[in-house]
Amino acid sequence: MPNPYENYGLLQMFKDANIPHYLSNFGQAMKHAEMPEVYARQLREMYPELDKRTDRGILDMALNYAGAYDFAAREGIDPEKAKEMARAYQYRDYKDRPEDTIQDYYENVSGINAFTGQRMSDEDLLRQAYEFARQKYEAQKR
Repeated sequence: MPNPYENYGLLQMFKDANIPHYLSNFGQAMKHAEMPEVYARQLREMYPELDKRTDRGILDMALNYAGAYDFAAREGIDPEKAKEMARAYQYRDYKDRPEDTIQDYYENVSGINAFTGQRMSDEDLLRQAYEFARQKYEAQKR
């Protein structure tokens, strides 16, 4: 996969952050901000073998997927803008963890792409996110 951060800098990050879109959907953005902790707890309940969140671990990948889906599926959020916002959001870690940042972004995009216009239940989303992450984790071990 290409590096979405090649020739990417602060000006592009600010453009991708879509501040007006974020501010016009501030209530939804605040509800979304609660979801990583909620989803992490629910995933650990559903899949007791999951431990703490670590870079490139199953829980990390599942939360990247589920969190991005959650944001894209919220009322008023444009999924295409959500992809740009995901790129800006993940960029904050690029200097210290470039490969993890790239993979986090692509996991976000996969979650956003899973939204088809009708929001699935959280339980279905978390099952899907777990399966996505498990398969990706197994593939990267090969």
